[in-house]
Amino acid sequence: MQDLWLEWLESEIATFHELRTVAELEDVQTLGRSILDLFHLAVQDYLSIPIYKRYFEFILESVFPSAPDEEESDNEGTAPAKSPPPQGWLAVTDARELFLAALQTTGAHFTHSHVPWNLYRDFEMAVLERVVGPSGSPAWMEGVERVREMYRERLTVPHADIAQTLNDYSPFETRYNNEKYVARLEYASHLRGKTEKECAKREATERKLQAAGSTAHAFLEQIEFWSKQQKGDPFYVRVMFERAVTLHCLDVSVWEAYIVFLMSKMKVENVVMLVLNRAVRNCNWSGELWGHRLRIGELFGESEDDLNETFDRACTYISHLKSADQFVILMRNWTGLARRKYLESPSTPAHAETLRAAHNHGIAHFRAAFGANSDFRLEEALVAEEVHLFHSIPRARAVYDALLLSHANSVPLHIAVSAFERRHGRDLARAHWILRQAVGKPGMDDETRCLLWGAIVDLERDCGYGGGGEVGASFYEVFAKAKNVEWIAFVKRIKKAEKLGWSAQADAYSASLPPAEVVAAEYPVESSKRQWEAAGEAEAEAPQAKKARHTPSENAFDDDAMDVEEKHERPKAKRLERKEFFVIEDSNAGSIVRLVGIKPETDPTFFKTLFGTKIPPVDYYIKPHEDGSTDGFIEFAKAEDAIQAALKNTIKVYNQVVEIQRCIPAKKQWTDFDQLAAEKTKIYVSNLDSAVDKPLLRKAFGKYGKIKEIRLVLRQHAGQSIAFSYIEFETARSAEKSLEMNDRSLEGFHGRKISVAISDKSKTKKRVADAKELIISNFTLATTREDLMRLFEQHGTVRDIRILKDQTGVPRGVGFVEYEDEESAKKALAVNGTEIDGKFIAVAPSDPNVRGGVHAKKKEVKGPSDQSVAHTRSRPGLGHASRGGRGERGKESTGGSGSGSHREADGDGNASTLSSAPKPVATTAFVPRNAGRGAKGPVQRLAVPSSKSTANEKASSTTSDGSSSASGAQKSQDDFRKMLLKK
Repeated sequence: MQDLWLEWLESEIATFHELRTVAELEDVQTLGRSILDLFHLAVQDYLSIPIYKRYFEFILESVFPSAPDEEESDNEGTAPAKSPPPQGWLAVTDARELFLAALQTTGAHFTHSHVPWNLYRDFEMAVLERVVGPSGSPAWMEGVERVREMYRERLTVPHADIAQTLNDYSPFETRYNNEKYVARLEYASHLRGKTEKECAKREATERKLQAAGSTAHAFLEQIEFWSKQQKGDPFYVRVMFERAVTLHCLDVSVWEAYIVFLMSKMKVENVVMLVLNRAVRNCNWSGELWGHRLRIGELFGESEDDLNETFDRACTYISHLKSADQFVILMRNWTGLARRKYLESPSTPAHAETLRAAHNHGIAHFRAAFGANSDFRLEEALVAEEVHLFHSIPRARAVYDALLLSHANSVPLHIAVSAFERRHGRDLARAHWILRQAVGKPGMDDETRCLLWGAIVDLERDCGYGGGGEVGASFYEVFAKAKNVEWIAFVKRIKKAEKLGWSAQADAYSASLPPAEVVAAEYPVESSKRQWEAAGEAEAEAPQAKKARHTPSENAFDDDAMDVEEKHERPKAKRLERKEFFVIEDSNAGSIVRLVGIKPETDPTFFKTLFGTKIPPVDYYIKPHEDGSTDGFIEFAKAEDAIQAALKNTIKVYNQVVEIQRCIPAKKQWTDFDQLAAEKTKIYVSNLDSAVDKPLLRKAFGKYGKIKEIRLVLRQHAGQSIAFSYIEFETARSAEKSLEMNDRSLEGFHGRKISVAISDKSKTKKRVADAKELIISNFTLATTREDLMRLFEQHGTVRDIRILKDQTGVPRGVGFVEYEDEESAKKALAVNGTEIDGKFIAVAPSDPNVRGGVHAKKKEVKGPSDQSVAHTRSRPGLGHASRGGRGERGKESTGGSGSGSHREADGDGNASTLSSAPKPVATTAFVPRNAGRGAKGPVQRLAVPSSKSTANEKASSTTSDGSSSASGAQKSQDDFRKMLLKK
């Protein structure tokens, strides 16, 4: 989205520059204002620092346009005649208002807020030099003071580039008021020192986000932490939310958390409504987000017509996506608006009619979108309103009567209407007649028939209705018929169990538990498609209470099958222990759950939001089995989410209660695709777009055969995302057929052709390490490429320095330096352990075949004295001491007068400059972390003897330069470095 906005804006700006030289000033201003309006739309959509940067540059160009052909001169080399600078079409005051308004949004961005702020500073400096007047005038003094206050205010705002801000402030004071330089730099250093602690906390937050891959869950965790701070900055939390929705614009949980935060902490109408409109635009399928939009719109005084229009838009989007559950959530929020008005003044008849109209309007939308299905939740909500709110039983009965006419074959509806008549009607004969009407309805399976006859038995038992005959006789006739129906269902389940090879262990048919319920509790869901319940819980519950919990389906059932001959003996079911895991051939099975016995027509995209995890599932699909059953599978991003999902045991999917089961891999040892030998059932798919996900690959390649496993890999290289995939089929024939996808495009990515080939590890060549390249790690977010360049160019000509960044543009603290020759790279290893920005960096040869580089196994970076150093920032500038590299306790190095240089202390506490490499020590010494705490004198260092056994102590050893030494002598850091280079 960001790239699309930038492309559009650049096109408009190019057109503007072409017309500016030939059009009138009024036309130029009109066109310029239209481009500013376009920028406003762009920055309102997402928090994008590149868009803000281009926005500020355009404002700067509009006030101070560059003079054409400034660099040209005549052939004789004479300088061109000076001409007055061209006038811009935008006034300085208007530009300043635009800058300040935008900085309110970007100022709290910890890692990149310096980009737009520096452009605003350049604008004020240009105003100071070109607009305000001669030096020393009142306007000039006012301009100088404005820039000074800008710097001071900036030093109170935590940002990653705060050290550079102080360094830039120093030459400003030198140029414009050198007499008070020392006093003002002391004050500026004081401001930075107070902000430094908050900077360290926010840098830790950035590190955690980077380590977690900037997932939605990681953002929400950090947002929750900052929201609970007593002196927290709500603007910083809001920027965190903006960054989260920029990366995860399709995650409903992020938008909902953002809305709750704004309504509880800020409650500014323009801000909240803007976020709400963005939320429903990105997640237009979410009934909950549309509900927030309606509720908050009412709170801020939107008209009834506007609310109705919003509701109609929500109905259109959700109906188009065929999400009945989300539509019900939307209706619950929509009717809540009318209900609150009615409760405020219940004596007003118009409010009651408005509430009824809201229900009927939503029901009409629902039926138009989803047809005459068996989902009566909206009608039941209207019945509840008529009964409990309006106390109108006839109107509620009229709703049910209309449903009976349109859904005459729905057995659950007949049961619900009969229960309504029992609770609220006076004619029990009508309740009995409704149930009797349902007995002969087609489309009933065993479960539904058992549920229906159970309802008839309940009516006879609770109400004592005899149907015109003797009460007792009528009850026992019905009871016998119900038992007969249950027995038929039981026999069918036993036959199916025997067919599948299940063994019997105990008599399951007992008087305390109806047969259908015993089988449902004892046998896995594959056969009965029922909710699994533990045997102990099943026996402890009343039979009738258990019946009410089942959800009927509408499969065909022969009514004549109710007559069973007496020759059938009661089979004995055997108690099976429920299997906790399901074995599948997928190395990621630990993150996968199985939905047992799902309906084949179920849309697998529904699984994406089924469990409401903060991190959306990475894959979801439906898989049929040879026995005719169908299961659903959901692969989560984290195994913890799969465990939490499995703990629910069951879940409702499209009015069907299904069992949840965890999965384990079929192989005993989990293997990686990269370690497998070439197999003809696996294919390698490359040149994928970074937005491609597993469901899309499954849809594209599933037509060639059954897929065992999909592995999707996303990596960062040279600042770009590289995506590829390994897909394993069940047969080699399917893999060969899938090669038809080679040089084709996936759905939704028509401009990008993929490459498909049979996977063969033998074709992967081992990359050769470049002896001229070194890997650098453990530097801070504030360390720039220029800082590293100044450090490493002392040892030779540097060809390039690359700093790795995550997908949000935040530096990862790892980089590479490439020299022109190998000798310079060897010399640069001496930089290892040098302190920069308060951390001791690690430098080592780069190995492209080791994931993460050779530094990945180093968990702790040692300083020049081999003492563990806390990762704290140095404080350059006037009057501040550097924390890194202290020798004896109490001896600290201090910065010069406003120099802002980084310093470190050697083992004796003497300060040395950053550019000097650490001096090698003669022996390896280790100091415990708390050895020096509280000590008044110098720390006693302990020499560590050689690792050779005592038996070899007398044997002589040879150093790296060939000289002989005693066996007890220790090797220095320089000796180990030489050995490493020789190796």
